[in-house]
Amino acid sequence: MAHSMQVAIRNAGRTILVLSWIATALAQYSAKRDGDVVRIEDAASQVRVSIVPGVGNVAFEMRVKGENVLRFPYADIAAFRSRPGLNGIPFLGPWANRLDEQAFYSGGKKYAFNMELGNVRATSGPSPNSRQTGRRPG
Repeated sequence: MAHSMQVAIRNAGRTILVLSWIATALAQYSAKRDGDVVRIEDAASQVRVSIVPGVGNVAFEMRVKGENVLRFPYADIAAFRSRPGLNGIPFLGPWANRLDEQAFYSGGKKYAFNMELGNVRATSGPSPNSRQTGRRPG
């Protein structure tokens, strides 16, 4: 009886340790929406990435230990929206690289590309290559 109690206590301790590690790992990462901007943060690494989904899904800011390591020559998001240029990093996750159809899925919903806009080009087949997608015209 004493041996089985020791085993149960040891297993409970391991379970608590694993659950506490999982809770810590989950608390390390966060995603928050602030108006038009989505911020993804890794608290342990002190890295925060800010993305504007409405302006080409571009990561315009990446702060590492408080310092922005990306070029952002605009006064604010409104100025960026009015004249987006060659800066930032297109956020391609989770569909980076080649797509197997003229659409992508997010959150269980299908989003089809409008191939007539001219901002997405197919490579050797009928499906777009994410490396060849461009910003919206206009």
